[in-house]
Amino acid sequence: MQAGVTPGVPNEQGQHANPYISGTAYPSVPLGNYDVPTGWPGPVARRQQGQVFGPPVSFLREAPQEAKAGVGFKSDHQREGNLFYFHTDHLGSTSYLTDTVGNVSQFVWYAPYGESLVDEHTTTYENPFKFSGKELDDITGLYDHGARNRNPITVVWYGIDELFEKYPENGPYSYCGGNPVKYFDPDGREFSVENVQYDPNIQNEYKGDDPFISSQFEVLDEINCTPSGHEMLKTLHESQYKFNIVKTNKDPYTRIVYNDKNELYGAVIYTSLSDFNTIAHEGFHFYQISQNQGGTSIFNEIEAYTFAGRLELEYLETECNLSLPMMDLQTEFGSSTNSMLGRPKNNQDIMYESACTKLLHGAFNEEAFNTALKLFKSTSYSNSSNLYNKPNYVERLSTNKEYLLKRFFK
Repeated sequence: MQAGVTPGVPNEQGQHANPYISGTAYPSVPLGNYDVPTGWPGPVARRQQGQVFGPPVSFLREAPQEAKAGVGFKSDHQREGNLFYFHTDHLGSTSYLTDTVGNVSQFVWYAPYGESLVDEHTTTYENPFKFSGKELDDITGLYDHGARNRNPITVVWYGIDELFEKYPENGPYSYCGGNPVKYFDPDGREFSVENVQYDPNIQNEYKGDDPFISSQFEVLDEINCTPSGHEMLKTLHESQYKFNIVKTNKDPYTRIVYNDKNELYGAVIYTSLSDFNTIAHEGFHFYQISQNQGGTSIFNEIEAYTFAGRLELEYLETECNLSLPMMDLQTEFGSSTNSMLGRPKNNQDIMYESACTKLLHGAFNEEAFNTALKLFKSTSYSNSSNLYNKPNYVERLSTNKEYLLKRFFK
């Protein structure tokens, strides 16, 4: 290493040599001595004063130039016999095992929840990785999913789901919501449907046959067409937390999910709807959670209603109109109950509607936001059903320290 020379890679040549897969067996007896060449690698070099910093570890002399991957290992030239290939189905379950020349070594046929109905062998090798690719313990007869073990015969988990709040319509001991043919559970905590993920940075195309997922992809495409929507989805995609959309028969709502250590895990939107405004509104609740400002408060609701309304206006100005249905949440949020019901408006109605107009157009107006915040429960048509009069809907949480809308509408 010399001054003026660009620093090298983190570890210089010769520090490690890893064996490569050659298809041949390890040495048979006598084993002999297969140490790496003498003097390799050399002693660690000490940096001198004024020397340019390079990799974390450097050596006084390099390894022999002829050293190759696999150095230190010798073969007796016998082909590896115990080499098998796994052939899996759509759930990751191992149906066939074949050897290096394609002969079938094992065939397994499963019941819906993973019990082996047929298990045939042509060799003595017993593959432990079976249903959904998980290891079956030959002593307990349980599948090891990581977070929990599962009994494929009694069809229950041995342990409660630490994320059971994510699936309130399912029991904490049920496997994959009672549909093991379509769903799979990779780690014993949450089950997946085809493991689909929306990436706002690429052109997404859902090729499955689930109409709910297909419609959600279309809505997310709509939202992603808008500048503010793309910025929100990009932040969620890059977040350390997990955000999911799950089908339900109830009215749309967002639930925050914590793990067994009471640490924030992510959030879930439960909805039967696939419309622009609902997903934009609930999606902004995702954004609030990702910025550690999530929770039940009127502050967060006004931000979500405002964001969805402004996103609708942005969308109508884009050239990528996909013409999917929209719910008129903007009008409901921006109008007083008296106005929507055709009754005479009072001063509070006028003040509220004026504040909402300022929020939905132009730069973010903090004074208008605070006016809407104080009058929302008593005035807004969005609260005509008294949904937000519940005690858990406080005006502002201690975490509501920043107006997140300022980031989007300056």
